[in-house]
Amino acid sequence: FAVSNTDVHFLPKEMVSKKYKISERYFALPNQLWIHKNHTTVFKAVKKLKDKYPDIQIVCTGKEYDHRDTEYPSKLKKFIAENNLEQNIRMLGFIDRTDQLSILKNSIALIQPSLFEGWNTSIEEAKSMDKFIIASDIDVHREQLKDMESDLFKADDENALGRILEKIWT
Repeated sequence: FAVSNTDVHFLPKEMVSKKYKISERYFALPNQLWIHKNHTTVFKAVKKLKDKYPDIQIVCTGKEYDHRDTEYPSKLKKFIAENNLEQNIRMLGFIDRTDQLSILKNSIALIQPSLFEGWNTSIEEAKSMDKFIIASDIDVHREQLKDMESDLFKADDENALGRILEKIWT
């Protein structure tokens, strides 16, 4: 399985930043808001890093609905609001595919925190763009990333993820 983005006309970083009101420096998290995609671990890591790095930013894209837990997206947004993370975690929802790929291309790294996965398309897209990848340490991610420079973390360990984010951010 491979992806090809040769026909995509990527938006420049400045245009993406202006259009979506995001920083020019950010991590990309392009996952549906499905519970197994594990946004929670990422958000907890950002909460711990925010005081030291107030400008750290995660840009999330993807459909905001999970039929298995219809309250999950609301819970995530509540966590963001209760912890004053609105500028650190930008939830863009389901957006145009070219814009979503442009956000990934212009990011400093992809975060893929899933608890379990099939073969992951976001990782393949990031590989095609030669992006650095931060992923949960699950079998399929190890297989997909075996020949790539990347960092893996235990899926439920926000401290380990936080150390990786800090290293890359600085």
